[in-house]
Amino acid sequence: MPAIQPDFLKNQSEELVQYFNTPDKFVVKFKNFLEIFADRSRRPGQAGRPHSKIYSYQVKAPVLKQVVKDLIPEVQKDPETTLELCDQLWEQPNLECRQLCAYLLGSVRINSPDQITNRLSQYINKNTEEILIDLLVSKGLSSFRKEYTQEFLKFIDEWISSDDLFYKKTAIRSLIPLAKEQGITTLPIIFNQIQPLVRNHNIETYTDLSELIDSLARFSPQETSFFLRRIFNLSDSRDTAMLIRNCLDSFPPEIQKDLREDLRKHRTGSFQ
Repeated sequence: MPAIQPDFLKNQSEELVQYFNTPDKFVVKFKNFLEIFADRSRRPGQAGRPHSKIYSYQVKAPVLKQVVKDLIPEVQKDPETTLELCDQLWEQPNLECRQLCAYLLGSVRINSPDQITNRLSQYINKNTEEILIDLLVSKGLSSFRKEYTQEFLKFIDEWISSDDLFYKKTAIRSLIPLAKEQGITTLPIIFNQIQPLVRNHNIETYTDLSELIDSLARFSPQETSFFLRRIFNLSDSRDTAMLIRNCLDSFPPEIQKDLREDLRKHRTGSFQ
């Protein structure tokens, strides 16, 4: 499609926002809006885009960003309408409506954690697109993480304790943004939640767990190295050793040296 004209995009977005207070009409107008900016020349997966199994209008990133920007003042003024709009957007079987839902869910001022947790239980399941799960746990949970951190952690603990690997993986991915945002205040709880997985993980959770450890190492290297070494010292776990080796580059050089020494002792049999 031709290059996006910023003034035209802004005018169309501002017109769309006028329907915010009537969510059913907004959804209809939003889909018409997406038709205007749809890029029919692009195929899923092109230009680094993750492949999506549900229909996508293939709009360029600035299009959705403009809509979110223009909606934020309305979202902050009227949380109840926002949540109703989120539900109606999620019901639409297309990528962009559900992406907008995730952005709005993360911006709304909630009065109760149930307003988010009930929706997550509906939105996230084994049939949910990977790209949407990532967006929900990173952006969609933003207000929940910040305003109700303890309740958020309790909710994640239910997922991480589940026998279903899908929910374990989703829980780990949900902790990655928290590790970047909250700092050391929530670290003991995060470490306690993931300790069983660090000691004994499996191939299904390994990639997500490695990404979480990488994030923890970059933002809280001292605390994370202490956590890993303590588990390694106590259990001599091969799974913990594998995680340490995989995440070494995320630590500062001086901490890498100490961790490498622990791994060396483990290999030579002098580990204590």
